Amino acid sequence: MAQTSVNFRMDAELKESVEEICRKMGMNLTTAITIFCTKVAQERRIPFEITADPDPFYSESNIRYLEKIKEDSPPCFIGNIYLRDGRIRLIPVDTWRCSD
Repeated sequence: MAQTSVNFRMDAELKESVEEICRKMGMNLTTAITIFCTKVAQERRIPFEITADPDPFYSESNIRYLEKIKEDSPPCFIGNIYLRDGRIRLIPVDTWRCSD
């Protein structure tokens, strides 16, 4: 199989940390990245789950808070607020400045 070079940038501390871990497993960074790429090619996916922290706006506690505001406070817009798919939806018809 023909070999090729791949160049990319990464944080220097991350590289050092990963190289140390690879050394402890008896391989170098090139071997680890080759293993990763082989798995991606075989499985046609990233071989682990990649997630992000959920948006705190859509947390259960914030949704409850927004629902309470909807019930307890006069709106500062003319329109509809409803909950769909766990998210607060707004269909404004008109808006104006809220005053205390």
